[in-house]
This record gives sequence, C-alpha cells and structure tokens, in this order.
Amino acid sequence: MSDRRLTFKSEKEGKDLPLSLTPAMAKVPEAVAEKVVAQPKPDSEPSFRSQHQMENLQPAQPDLRTVWGAIEETSLNEKLLKRNRIITAARNDPAHIAFDVLRTRLLQALRTNGWTKVAITSPTKGCGKSFTALNLALSLSRRDSSNIVLMDMDLRIPTLAKLLGVKQPQNIRKYLTGRQPMHKYLQRFRPNLAVGLNDMPVQNASEILQEPATAAMVAKMERDLRPDVMLFDMPPALGCDDVLAFAPQVDGVLLVIGGGKTTSKEVEEVERLLKDQTPLLGVILNNADGVSIDQYGSY
Repeated sequence: MSDRRLTFKSEKEGKDLPLSLTPAMAKVPEAVAEKVVAQPKPDSEPSFRSQHQMENLQPAQPDLRTVWGAIEETSLNEKLLKRNRIITAARNDPAHIAFDVLRTRLLQALRTNGWTKVAITSPTKGCGKSFTALNLALSLSRRDSSNIVLMDMDLRIPTLAKLLGVKQPQNIRKYLTGRQPMHKYLQRFRPNLAVGLNDMPVQNASEILQEPATAAMVAKMERDLRPDVMLFDMPPALGCDDVLAFAPQVDGVLLVIGGGKTTSKEVEEVERLLKDQTPLLGVILNNADGVSIDQYGSY
C-alpha cells in the first residue's frame, strides 16, 4: 500500500506544512452472517415472541440526549486556549486548517473500518501529543452531528486539565475503578464534546490500564454515550509500557512526532512495539523545521 501524506507547500520556501497523516494500514475482515431458522414444536406455543415481550427481555438503552445532558457543561476559556496554542477553538489561526484535514482523513479511515477508539501517543515526551489530541477533539466537535469523547489517559503526567484551565478536575482512577459515576466524572466543553480529565499522577498506571475494570468502564462509556470518535491521550510509547497495556482497548493509534526532535530510529521502535497489537493509523509531524504555520496561505 502506498504511503499517502497530507502536506501543504510554501510557495516561497517549498517546505511541507508540519502535519502529515498516513491512512489506516489494516482493514477489518468482513462479518460473516449466519441465519438461524427456528423450528416450531408440534402442539406447543409459537416459537416467536411479540415485540412487547422482546422489549421486556432486553433493558432499554437510555436516551442519548438524557445521558449527555446529565454531564456538567463547562465553558471554554478562549484566551487561555489561545495562549496554549489550542487553535481549533476560535479558528482565527490559519493553522486550524491542518487539523481540519487531519480530522477528515481520520474520520474516513474510522468509517471505512467501523472503528471509534483512537489512542494518541508519541515516541518520547515533548512532541506535542496532548496539544494534538485537544486540537483534534475540538476540530471533530465542530461537526454538530458527531459526538466526541476525549480522555486523559496519560496517568503519569496528566496535561489536558492544565491546557483547558480546569483547576479542580476529577480523579480518573475513581472512575476507572467504578467509584464515581460517568456523568459526575466527565465534563462537557461543547454540547457534543465530553472530556475526562485527571487531577494527579498515578504511580501504578500500567497496572490500572490492564485491569478488567478499566476495560469494562471504557466499554460502558462507549455503550452509554455512543460517540462517533473516542480519543485517548496516552503517555509516550517508548517511556513506559502504558500504551502497550491499553492497546487492546483501542482500534488504532496516531503517532505524533516532533520535528527536529524525533529520530527515525524512535519511529521504527514504536512501529515494532505496536506491530501485531493495534494498527498505526497515521503519523503526525508537529512543528517541522520550526516553520510557523502562518507562513502558509489558506483556502
């Protein structure tokens, strides 16, 4: 499969826009449908059940508007977001175009495969993974028809609360261990954007991420909120085993690399780490060559 990358060219310098995305490398195998034919028993009640009986057998799924409405809504601090380079909130910076392109390519890859859950990581610290995760989540939430969830799963160094200016975030460990209900843990920063934050580092992060309770809570959140995309801001992949521990819970990974910082050897190490674990959906080049994105024109 050929390697397709998103780039914008500078007319003066001929440099690439510092953001690129490769398409999904794997596809989900086609589902196999099975037809079950019920054989009625002679001299017995009919083998089918009425619609009313079926509804009584299965618990009713909560109304989506009710579930999302129960989550506390918090206003975005536009000035703070601007200082933190979260450019997709106000969209005044031409750089937001790159994230919109990333959003569209990602949605196409997820829909093609029927996926929703994406981990965002980097080879090492300082590559801008949290910056990318939050900008991408805000860009995705601009589509009113999409419901988006963003989780701060970097349990060792949680960052999203600081970027958003939330002074007293909830504790993610309480939620993952079932000690806090979802609607009290999450915060809505837009009607269709729910964010799970964390107030302090967790020492045994890898162990928590591998617990069956964590998998159960992530599955319950997906079942109750029915999001179109769930983003998980993870720790650097080469710094600990957290990404590997959480890999079974996601459909794919986006890798953020730092321009002038990340080496090709580090990228290869991450690729080897993820091989046979979860698909690498794309590679995002952040701040390549120190070129300011506002040097490029917009459409």
